Formats: sequence, C-alpha cells, structure tokens
Amino acid sequence: MASAKTIKKTQSIQWDMTKVVIYRRVSTREQGDSQLGLEAQLNQCRTACDGLTIVGDFVEVVSGKADPRDRPQLMAAIALCQKEGARLMVAKLDRFSREVYHVTGYCDRYFFAERTPDLICAESPKATMLEIRIRAVVAQEEREMIGKRTKAALAARKERGDAPNGEAGRAAHLQKTYQATEAAMQLARSMRKLGHGYHTISKALNEAGHTTSKGGQWYAANIRQRLLQVATVDVS
Repeated sequence: MASAKTIKKTQSIQWDMTKVVIYRRVSTREQGDSQLGLEAQLNQCRTACDGLTIVGDFVEVVSGKADPRDRPQLMAAIALCQKEGARLMVAKLDRFSREVYHVTGYCDRYFFAERTPDLICAESPKATMLEIRIRAVVAQEEREMIGKRTKAALAARKERGDAPNGEAGRAAHLQKTYQATEAAMQLARSMRKLGHGYHTISKALNEAGHTTSKGGQWYAANIRQRLLQVATVDVS
C-alpha cells in the first residue's frame, strides 16, 4: 500500500496513459446497495480497463461529501498514481465526490497542481477533464432539483390525503424522468457554449448515460432541435 504522502514537488512525473489506479468508495448506508457496492465498482472499472494496466486498487468507507484530501485511501491512491505516472479511475463520478467544488477543484488542478493525475470515470472513460467538470455541475444541480420536486410531490400528496404510491408517486416518477432529460439539455447547452459541435455533444450525452424522454439515444439532429426550441422560448 502506498504512503498517503504525495511525491516531492520537485520530482518530475512521466505520465503513462496505459496505467490506472482504481479508487472505490462507499458510505456506510450504501454498502448494501448492489449498484454502488464495492464489487460492482470493481467490475465496472475492470471492464473499462481494456488495454490498460491496473497498478493499484484502494477502497474506502467514507461520506461522498468528505474533502478528498481528508481521505487516507484516496490520498494513497493519488500518491501511487504520482509514483507510477498513472491515472486515477473511479466507477462513477460520485464515487470520487458528491460535491461539485471537490471535483472542479481537482480537475482544475488546485489540489496538486501539475502533479494531479487525470481522473477517469469507468462509465465514460473517454471523457476529458473539462467534460468531467461540466458533468459534476450538472449532476449536483440535477440532484438538488429532483430533491425539491420530490419533496413538493410528497407534500402535495400529504395535503390531498393520497395513499402512498398513488398518483403523487407516479407524478414524482415522471418528474424524475423529465429532470433526467433536462440534465442532458443543461450539459448540451454548457458544451455548446464552449464551442462543441452537435455530434460531439450527442456522443458525450450517450456516453454519460443520458437518454431522450422516450429512452432513446441522442443524435446531433434532435439535440440541435431541442436547443433551438429552448432558444425560441427564451426569446419570446
């Protein structure tokens, strides 16, 4: 196991894009969740490592809101990345952190400057650090809006005296589906402002797991149409 201390600042790092160090994280309440379990994360990372060499695997049980620099195992994983010139891999972005400022701070290299290993998400291994930063912003906003909509639906159900899992439950489900589409559009608008073309945007949305309201894939044409529709509404 590597030491939690990072290597000396004066030591030059020769980055090797074929090497990765895996970091897996669960909070106490998530340990029994099959979608977030440690074994599931490992399998997802291994699947994404086709042609890559895994030089380390670190596991931690800690809240996703904890500062990355306060997590001994994450710091050890980063230290090994620096030693081996490897990239840091997580199964999903929220396994690195649930806080947008932690992700953006890392991607902007505020924590370790030029000694910051590139971050890879197994669910979208080709995403750039810029795309990861954008997705962190969108994901946090999505969580916040879903939480607000769900609370509003539950409050309305309680006020009407509806039975659990009734109409309000279906409404909450529809709201989550709608919000998932909105998250895709937020990412598309952000990438468009940064100068990305519709084809690149559609590829990024599909790799990130976003689907249309009917569960289909995104294409350049339907993204362009949706963005033009939003622009028309905003102007009016």
